[in-house]
Amino acid sequence: MLLLNKLPGRVRAAIPVLLAAFGALVTTWSAAAPATDPADGPPVLVAKSPYDLETTLSHLKAAAEGNNFRVIREQTVDFGLVEEQSQDRRQRILYFCNFDMLNDALLADKRVGVFLPCQVNVSQRDDGVYVIAPNPKLVSAAYLGNPDLAPACEHLHQAYQAILEEGTL
Repeated sequence: MLLLNKLPGRVRAAIPVLLAAFGALVTTWSAAAPATDPADGPPVLVAKSPYDLETTLSHLKAAAEGNNFRVIREQTVDFGLVEEQSQDRRQRILYFCNFDMLNDALLADKRVGVFLPCQVNVSQRDDGVYVIAPNPKLVSAAYLGNPDLAPACEHLHQAYQAILEEGTL
């Protein structure tokens, strides 16, 4: 039984709307929000895809695998929050991992586990498909305050950029 099934119907009905609003906010936030350090870039990486949602997901999976990541799973953003037939198929999360990179990051700081596995959000909007990912360069200094993570986060940032670029070409 889903935990949210215990919420009143009006609250459950509002969840997909809130998730969609959050996705729209994240899409526009990257342009408006300053980074902690301008050299690190925006807090989220955003790419607009010329393809439909399913094609974009297919390209992103191939790009992740081509950059030495293993695709773990794909799910809707509201998975587990609403009944399966009510899930918003226009909002997906693609999870992937490079286990060697994961091991190196965890050896440097176990707290990095809250950011794992790697993920990109893919959203179908009225004006196209967007791919949104966290900026790993901000993890080491801004979120965890651990400069020892900087090399791993820089490497992951480059991988994210390559995956977003290859997945939306």
